[in-house]
Amino acid sequence: MHDLIGAQVPGLAQADTILIARPYADVLISPASALMADLLAAAENPVTIGNLLAGTSENPGDEATCVDAIMQALAALINAGALIAA
Repeated sequence: MHDLIGAQVPGLAQADTILIARPYADVLISPASALMADLLAAAENPVTIGNLLAGTSENPGDEATCVDAIMQALAALINAGALIAA
């Protein structure tokens, strides 16, 4: 899939994961990081953002960096149409 449509979607050829979302009627294809894929898998069932953040930091001293990365990944998922308000 990377080779097939990678040249048509910026960043897709280098992405860890391909995100295909269908918010409403449009089909959107976006590059995604491994963290984005993990968060999307965790959000398969309805959860709050707090639940997605809970227990995500393996290094207690690095919680702020971890939370920042997760928030950036969540924003990217929302912008890509993968997460929408219920």
